[in-house]
Amino acid sequence: MGRPRYEVRATVISIERPCALGHQVGDTWELGEFTPDGMCVWAYSALLPRIEALYFGATYPWQTDPGELLAACPDHLSAVVFKLERTPVGEWPDEPIASTLDLIAESDTDSTVG
Repeated sequence: MGRPRYEVRATVISIERPCALGHQVGDTWELGEFTPDGMCVWAYSALLPRIEALYFGATYPWQTDPGELLAACPDHLSAVVFKLERTPVGEWPDEPIASTLDLIAESDTDSTVG
């Protein structure tokens, strides 16, 4: 049996002052392996460690709900707060997924010099 696999969604739940990049309460993004369209890069950078934690099944000690986490944009003036939610979508395969380094090493052994 594989490890649980999750999808993660980010939703803007509050804004102190207007966001310089136009985010509004209710804006929502499905998060996965690619950078989400329309989410400001600074907010995404701040959220990414938490997105990864939820995506791979981790929890933080202060979470009251293991599937939900609040996180804020680093712009303290607009104070955009995001709710991150994970939803189970199946399982990771039992076999490890090849990493980029594995693929590079494999291609190096397949090539010949000369």
